[in-house]
Amino acid sequence: MELIKYCKEEHNPLLLGTTLQLGTGKYYRNMDPSFGIADPEEGFVNYRNDELGIDAFGNVGQNCYMFCVSTTNMTQEEARERLNSEYNSRYYIQDSFHLAVVLSYAIKDQLTLDDIDPESMRGLTADDLKDVMVACFRDKVSYRDDPYELETAKVQAPEFTLGDTMFSFWSYLRANFTKRKKYAHDTEYRFYFVIVHRSNMILSVKEDSKRVTFSKREIEKALSKNRRDTAGIENKWGYTRRT
Repeated sequence: MELIKYCKEEHNPLLLGTTLQLGTGKYYRNMDPSFGIADPEEGFVNYRNDELGIDAFGNVGQNCYMFCVSTTNMTQEEARERLNSEYNSRYYIQDSFHLAVVLSYAIKDQLTLDDIDPESMRGLTADDLKDVMVACFRDKVSYRDDPYELETAKVQAPEFTLGDTMFSFWSYLRANFTKRKKYAHDTEYRFYFVIVHRSNMILSVKEDSKRVTFSKREIEKALSKNRRDTAGIENKWGYTRRT
């Protein structure tokens, strides 16, 4: 499966610097709706609990970093039409596992108190951030007519922890890998980063996107500006593909 990141040239680490930009659920929910990658229901799910008499629609769990790519090879015109009219660059993910590991360590090492949502602080200090774990979940996004429907769901507690039931945790994850069918043209593959404190509490980050930096060597191991399965073909993105 081919994984491709479409972006602005200023966000392409193979061309300009050694940083990658990560989004968040809130970042995409509050984005200008004219952008194809905006989704006001990002991470939403239906809470249905007959025993408690609850039927509510909303966001599940904490706000986490995510890195989204596509599984479809598009021309520049297609990417601008489907995703963002400002996209003028792209690159390929040649080692998704390595990228997941590198980004997880980069988030952990470069996380600051300014990145954490104040409501998630709970008295944390800068030293506490040294004890966090960053877990990366990655998979293709699935598209459904009603992706938010759950027959039963545990109402999310304000402090969501890994100590909750596995059903609750996997419901939380599923909500972040499921979207409405109207977004199916994105053919999205997602890296989702859950930041866990040693107390087992999942930390919520602020809405803003975050740029993380890693070495040129690591970037070149994980990413490529050329496809590996096509040789000598000039394309509209200005790159020469090679094997």
